[in-house]
Amino acid sequence: MKMAKAESWIRSEDGDITVFVAFLMTALLAISALVVDIGAAYVKLSEVQNAADAAVLAAGTFLPVSSGDTETIERIYTTAKEYAAKNEYLDLTDDDISFSETNGRINRIDIDVDISIPTYFAKVVGFSRLNAPVSAAVGAVPTGSMSGVVPIGIHQSEITQAIENGQTKHLTLKYGGGGGSNGNFGFIFLDGSSTGGAPDFKRWMTYGYEGTLYVGQELYNRSGNVNSAVSEGCSYRLARCHHWNDGTHCNADHYVPGCPLVIMILVYENGGNADITVTGFAPFVIEGYTNKGEIIGSYVGSLFPSSDVEGDSFFGSVSISLIK
Repeated sequence: MKMAKAESWIRSEDGDITVFVAFLMTALLAISALVVDIGAAYVKLSEVQNAADAAVLAAGTFLPVSSGDTETIERIYTTAKEYAAKNEYLDLTDDDISFSETNGRINRIDIDVDISIPTYFAKVVGFSRLNAPVSAAVGAVPTGSMSGVVPIGIHQSEITQAIENGQTKHLTLKYGGGGGSNGNFGFIFLDGSSTGGAPDFKRWMTYGYEGTLYVGQELYNRSGNVNSAVSEGCSYRLARCHHWNDGTHCNADHYVPGCPLVIMILVYENGGNADITVTGFAPFVIEGYTNKGEIIGSYVGSLFPSSDVEGDSFFGSVSISLIK
């Protein structure tokens, strides 16, 4: 009698174990299925994220742009979709792209997409798709550091007034004695010293300063004419502009950013322990020079140098970087 009861209990326990094992196997299969599909989804998310980053960085090269510049804005849409497609994401639309602006100037582009990834193994536990958002944003910030600067500058109040009044063409950038109100009346010692000679100025005027300058840096100024630096530097740059078949040089209306005629000058304020304090960088196109050591140039808005330092004010030179 006792033996029969024992056998009955064992059969009962066997049934419970079978149910438990079946449940455990189902759970393990479900977890394995989710792990496989989540892994595949992660790979897909990474691919789409890379495409979004590439698209927004390419579109960001047009920043900053006036909110009323419909032609450039259309190019932003086209460029973003083109670069997304190059990175194998073909579903980017205009609705996925948005802008942020300050004072009528677009300075940020966002790309936000929701992707839905079909599952394979996880369907057995009720997950037919995995949904996830992908975001990328790029912003244009004032450049806080710059190399290749020429040894001249313009006072912050003058460049600000010129931009606000729309009088940015054919300005006289002073390099020596004489009348006038634009630009700086002397060369700037870009290496931080307070003494130097014409060879330094000629080299910097011709090729740009080989070091890096920063917003907030204090520098010294030199009065007087150094006409040879102006004439040799400008002649060198003018002779190397061959971008237009009609024989004209780059100018404010059509220019190639890498052209030697596009120079970066300092924006400054007076004061500090030295003669000037750097507050920013402004791009100009050289249009000509005089025998008085003066250069005629036009402000050309935005260029896109790389910089690991953000400036405080916008003077035409910006850095583009991913925000998210």
